[in-house]
Amino acid sequence: MLDSLVIGGVSPLGLALVRALEAQGDRVAFTSRRTNPGEGYFFDLETLEGFEDLPAASVVVIVAAETRFQTCETDPERSRRINFEAPRTVAQWAAKRGSKVVFFSTIAVHNGSIDQPDELIVPQPDSVYGQHKLEAEAAIFATDASSVVLRPSKVVIPDFPLLRSWIESLRQNGVITPFSDMIVSPVASSLVISCAVGLIKSKTAQGVYQLSAADQVTYAELAQALAKKAGYSEEFIQPVLASNVLKGEKTWLPTSARLGSRRICNELNIQLPWSLDVLNELNLD
Repeated sequence: MLDSLVIGGVSPLGLALVRALEAQGDRVAFTSRRTNPGEGYFFDLETLEGFEDLPAASVVVIVAAETRFQTCETDPERSRRINFEAPRTVAQWAAKRGSKVVFFSTIAVHNGSIDQPDELIVPQPDSVYGQHKLEAEAAIFATDASSVVLRPSKVVIPDFPLLRSWIESLRQNGVITPFSDMIVSPVASSLVISCAVGLIKSKTAQGVYQLSAADQVTYAELAQALAKKAGYSEEFIQPVLASNVLKGEKTWLPTSARLGSRRICNELNIQLPWSLDVLNELNLD
């Protein structure tokens, strides 16, 4: 039996998790919905094609999801298949084999009306994406109460597309228009992966764990800090209102974007970073 099976192992986050587990000496396999996933296993969460061929593993980590808010709103049935039905099916399959399940959920299970909601608060999602992820959490715990759910806030990878596009615009003396009414409490992917590995390896971890930065900033503030760090003038930053730009498009505009993360801090002995710390891990070259 493998040590770990990562469902969705070719995304930046999934690939980083696979590499981190391999660095621990684990025997790891991963899945992809690509028809030629290299050394991975083909598995399509929407159709469950390839499900029968998945190998057994001591821990099954579900990373893959449809995360685009507007896509989920436009096609809720597809979102339900990918974000709820597939994780439920995988969890049931894992339980029959005695495997531990670790499920990557989202801050969007909360509607953002409460500052730093803890893990015991009953979430009230206001999006299709958040609702389906919350339903998946419940289904996974109904299958095995000892499962683990990790809810991170916005995860920033070294080549985060939005921040990369900002840098490219600044290099060309172009104007960038970040949102001044959209807040975020970002965490670096390296921290998310470190916490995920800690939860996977823990003999006692179970239930819900949340992770965000200690504070929160607007995207405009994030853009200004990025420009300063990269040595560009802030005169090219012209904030706009998301509520004006995204009219008719579903997005997440919370009044609070940070989570109560005391449990993960205590059990994994970590300290929450500040929001702008994520800029230290960006590839700016």
